[in-house]
This record gives sequence, C-alpha cells and structure tokens, in this order.
Amino acid sequence: MTNGYPTPVSDETPDNEFWSAELLDALTVVPPIVSGSWRSNPHMHDYRFEWLSELLVERATWHANAPVKFMGETQVAGPGFIWFRFWLPGDDLVVEKFFGADRQHAATHIPVCTPLRRMEQGYQAHNMILALLLRPAGRLDVLDEERFDQAVRDGLLPPAYVEHAERQFRRLTAGIAKRQLPPALVRNFELHLD
Repeated sequence: MTNGYPTPVSDETPDNEFWSAELLDALTVVPPIVSGSWRSNPHMHDYRFEWLSELLVERATWHANAPVKFMGETQVAGPGFIWFRFWLPGDDLVVEKFFGADRQHAATHIPVCTPLRRMEQGYQAHNMILALLLRPAGRLDVLDEERFDQAVRDGLLPPAYVEHAERQFRRLTAGIAKRQLPPALVRNFELHLD
C-alpha cells in the first residue's frame, strides 16, 4: 500500500498521459476514488463486493446514526441508505447508485474521472471534480461545475487533464441522452423489499 491506497499491479499505463509525475501532483486537488474505501467509512457497515469477470460491484449500508447527505438538492445518504459502486472497465466508468432506507432508487452518481487503474485488490481512478447526478425521474444535474471552473482558472489542473475532463463530460452526457449510459446492468439494477 502507498499512502493508504492499494499498490498498482504495474506502473505501466499504456497510452495514458494522466499518470505522469506532473499530473499526479495536480490530482491532489481531489481525492482518488478507490475500491474498498467504504470499509473505512465510519458511517457505513455491511460492506460487500463481488467480481463479475473484470466488473467489480461494491455495496455498503449507512448506519442508523449516519448523517444525512445531499448532492445538489437530492438526498443521497442517511440512516439505512444503501450504496452500490460499479467499476466498469469496459466503459472506463465508475457509477454509484444510491437507494434510500425504503430501498427506492434515490439517484445515480457518475463522477467524471481519469481512466480506471487496475490495482491488486480492485480499481482506482482520480475524480476530476465534475460529476453527473441522474435522478430517478430522468433529470440530470451537473455537480461541482463552479469548483471545476475555479480550479481551471487557478491553474490547479494541467491543460491535458482539463481536456480529458471536458471530453469525458461530453461522452457521458451524450451517452445518457441516448440511454447508452449508464450501461443497462446499472440502469436496470433495483433493490426489492424482502
């Protein structure tokens, strides 16, 4: 482990300029997304994961005394909420699907991030500040756009990083508009009451 994160299986990342020393230093602006990180969240319990070939699915439940959290106007966490995280290497995506204590779909969160990096125990990607929140009724919210723009203005993000984030953002919004993203496996995933 390095700084509490899994050690890469290999330092080689073919055709991926995002792992140069200069750009990795810039990525301290936001924390990485790391599979297994929910295990150390004091407000979560009942962490589980399942590998489906190269696809990794994580699940965790929020404790009864967990704080309420919102993304934009949408409640995404609180007592009894259940979160799923889908690591989709074929689509180079991380998608999180949130369910309320009533097991009803609350929202789908798609962070704009660097390409997924396979680690010994899972995956890691660096969040690129921007994210999309897809509500059950179909409304799409852009999250942290002002923070991203400010980081660009302040020169905290190298140009190649900004270009990749903007390209990913366009790919994600176009895919959502065409109902190609999130993939059907995630889009159709629901919880049922026992």
